[in-house]
Amino acid sequence: MKNITRITALALSVLTLASAFSCGKDRDKDKSLNESSVTEEQSAKTVIDIAWCTYEEPAVSNRISAFSKNNESYTINLTNYWDVAWEEYKDESGDDPYFYEKKAREMLHMDMISGKVPDIIIGETDVMLSFLNGDYFTDMYPLMDAGTVPRDAFLPNFLKGFEIEGQLPLLAYGVTLETAVALSSDIGKEYEHWTLDEMKEYCENSMPDDKSLLDYRDSIYDIPDYVLYAITRECVDYSTAECDFHGSFIDALEFAKSINIGENEHIDGSQDFVIKHLMIKGISSIFSQEIVYSGLGGKDFTFVGYPSSDGCGAVVGAMSNPVFGILENSDCKEGAWEFLSSLFEESFQVNLTLNFSGLPMIESAVDKAMNKDQWSSGSINAILGTDEEGNELQIDENSKKLFEEYIRNIEIRPYDDKTVDKIVREEYMKAVNGECTAQECADTIENRIRLYLSERS
Repeated sequence: MKNITRITALALSVLTLASAFSCGKDRDKDKSLNESSVTEEQSAKTVIDIAWCTYEEPAVSNRISAFSKNNESYTINLTNYWDVAWEEYKDESGDDPYFYEKKAREMLHMDMISGKVPDIIIGETDVMLSFLNGDYFTDMYPLMDAGTVPRDAFLPNFLKGFEIEGQLPLLAYGVTLETAVALSSDIGKEYEHWTLDEMKEYCENSMPDDKSLLDYRDSIYDIPDYVLYAITRECVDYSTAECDFHGSFIDALEFAKSINIGENEHIDGSQDFVIKHLMIKGISSIFSQEIVYSGLGGKDFTFVGYPSSDGCGAVVGAMSNPVFGILENSDCKEGAWEFLSSLFEESFQVNLTLNFSGLPMIESAVDKAMNKDQWSSGSINAILGTDEEGNELQIDENSKKLFEEYIRNIEIRPYDDKTVDKIVREEYMKAVNGECTAQECADTIENRIRLYLSERS
């Protein structure tokens, strides 16, 4: 049985949860949680224990099955906490969309206290962050350097985003980005990845009178959500569990409150807005459809992103790809990394991005996906239809070049907690509605989040 040296801190953090599992739940933990049956042939192999704490990704599940079957040295025992949480609490979730992830995390905590410690944990970032501050995860860089997928195979900017103080405690097999674009005729290239100050300048001096700001109806909710999205993420440092919502946050909140909200009636098919939101889930036909059909018409565009204090621009999606880490106390680090490496094989990465399951982490997969022929399913180069004159609609080379440059250079900040996002929005909407000042809002947010981070860690 594996031991974990930091069990005292973990036990204290979840002691209050024990009663939730001590009665009223008649489950056979070994039977219900251990989903991967081990055959006689597999029993001779070294077992890699994986704790799964999020929704099922079929492509990854298939990889687990294939690895267990085909690898000569290792087999995988999968414990799917999310599925069990759903089965046990499906009538209790209420209106909390992250209820099952929280329950899965609680179950994992309790098992770790009892000594059942996995080699790998896979989950959303808010699940993983509850372990990150306790230094439970090993640095994967040494394993990467000794393995079959070296660090120079990865997109450097994506790899850098997951680093903490030069180490790599967590990683994802793909990344989903939320960003925004605008026609360069409306917003020039000088506003690429615009800062809050640049957005202020644009809205005050250059905003067209006949257009709304956003591609959905401007409202008392939409404007602050857009203005504050990236800046909110800047205010919390999850590596230290500290936060600061004064300074840029107050400035952004005051600006969001000051924007005049008019009656903006959108006409289908017309470019009557400046900024178009984009959810980038892959190098695929979805992106080309957004550029060709959704108001941009294949014209030159600028990635403005979300306003930030430092010009980052993009936000890693709240419902992004799961992340994973290898436990420092694992007896099978090399085997664990050997399995995770299979998620970075070029063919696997290309198939994921063509199926809208995230931007690839591997550089060669970016090249392959960008150059897929127009007949391949999901290809960014697909013929999307014809216009009124019978001309084929397809993404142009300039748009592809802009997109590829964006992927290769954008700074990503993948660490986020959805409960923190919820707390922040609850409080800043009070300020928007005039129930408190921006200063009072910042004070309340800091107090609530510091308490939450303290309790969670």
